[in-house]
Amino acid sequence: MESVVRIPFFEDLAPGVFKYGAIVLVEFQAHSLWYETSYTLAAQALRAGIKTDFHTFQHPPADVKEALSRLTLNVEHLEKEKHFRIIDSYTIQTGLGNPESVEPYGFTSRSLKMSDWMSQMYNIFNEPAETRLIHIDENDSILTNHNSEAEVLDFFRRSYTAARGRGFLFVYSLLSGVHSPSFYNQFESLADVVLDFMSPEESGSVSHLARVRIARGSGHYDSKWRRLRTLENGEVSLVEVGTPRAKVTESKRRLAAIMFTDIVGYSSLSQRSESLALKLLGEHRNVLRPFFLKYKGREVKTIGDSFLVEFSSALEAVSCASDIQKSIHLRNSNLPSEQSVELRIGIHLGDVIHEGRDVFGDAVNIASRIEPLAQPGGVCVSEQIFAQIKNKTEFPIVSNGTVHLKNIEEPVEVYRVVFPWEKKPRASG
Repeated sequence: MESVVRIPFFEDLAPGVFKYGAIVLVEFQAHSLWYETSYTLAAQALRAGIKTDFHTFQHPPADVKEALSRLTLNVEHLEKEKHFRIIDSYTIQTGLGNPESVEPYGFTSRSLKMSDWMSQMYNIFNEPAETRLIHIDENDSILTNHNSEAEVLDFFRRSYTAARGRGFLFVYSLLSGVHSPSFYNQFESLADVVLDFMSPEESGSVSHLARVRIARGSGHYDSKWRRLRTLENGEVSLVEVGTPRAKVTESKRRLAAIMFTDIVGYSSLSQRSESLALKLLGEHRNVLRPFFLKYKGREVKTIGDSFLVEFSSALEAVSCASDIQKSIHLRNSNLPSEQSVELRIGIHLGDVIHEGRDVFGDAVNIASRIEPLAQPGGVCVSEQIFAQIKNKTEFPIVSNGTVHLKNIEEPVEVYRVVFPWEKKPRASG
C-alpha cells in the first residue's frame, strides 16, 4: 500500500515528502495564508477519499464548515458518512454553546488541559477502525494559554508515538514568535516535516509565501520559498516558480472602498481573560456581519480581531461603518463595562489587486494605516472617500488634518465621522 499522501498542495510543494505515519509542523505568521491553507488541505484530502479530522481552536465550527462548503464539499454528507469530523476546541474557550461529541470515538472537547486530553487520546488510538487518516490542528499555540510548554510537549510526544503506529498524518501548527526558542526547537525535533508560512510586506504590497524547511528522510527537496495565491472559491494554490506577479494579478485590478475594523484593547483583554475575549470576539463578529451584507460589502478575511471588507461604493462603506458604530453604541449602553466592545474603523478608496478572494495594494495598506487614527467608537476616512460622500451621509464629517502614514510616500488628509453621542475632546492648555 502506497505510503505517500497524494493531494495537490502537498505534491506541488514537495512531491513524495508527505507520508502516512509522519508528523508535519507548520510555523506561521499571523497574517499568512495558513488558515486558508488548512481548509484547502482538508478539502483536497476529502476529495481524494482520505478520512480527515479538523481540530479547530481559532474559528467557530460553523466557519470551518462554511469554508469547506465554498470549496464545493457536501460537509453534512461527509460527516454523516464519518469521512470528516470537526474536533471543536473553539467553543469551550468562548462558552458559546456546547461542543459536539465527535464520533465514532466519543471525543468531546470540554477542556484544554493536557491532563484531561490524555485518556481521550488513548480512546482515539485504540479505535480499531482508525487508520490512514489526516488530522489537522489549525492553531496549537492556543494550548499554551492553558498549559505549560512542558505539558504541551509531553502530550505531543506521546501522541506522536501512537500516531506513527496507526498511519496517521498529523499536521500541527504554531504561531511564530510567541513561544520560547526551546519550545519551537523541541517541537521541531519531533516532526518529520517542518513548513513555514509568512507574508512579508515590501514596497507597499504583501506576498504570501510557504516553504519546506525540514523534511527528514526525504532525500532531495526544494527548500526555496514558494508564492501562494487564493482562487475565487478560497482554495490556496502555489504559483509556478518564475511566474511574474503582474501576470497573475494585473487583469484583476479594480477600484474599491476598503474597510478595516479593529477591537479597541483586544490584546490586553486577551491577557486578562482569554475566555471573555473570545466570547466578545464571537459576539462582535455576529454583530458586524449582517451589516456587511446589508451594504453589499464583501468580507475578504478576518485577521485576529479585525475585519478586512471590500465595497464597490464609498457611500455604502461609510454608511455601513456608521450603522455598525451606532449599533455597538446602543448595545454597550445596555451592558456592563466589562462586556462592552468598542471598535475603530478606517476606510480608503483606491485601486486594489485581486488574487482569488484576497486583495492587495496601496488601497489596502492605506486603509489599515487610517484605522488606528480613529478614536474608540469612531470612523476615519481618507480624502478620496470624503470626495465621494460629501453632503451625502447621515452624520457630519470633519477634517482631522494631514498625516504621514508608514510606508506611504505622499501625505494623506484624514477625515472623521462625528457621532452625536461621542465625547467632545478636552481643550488643551
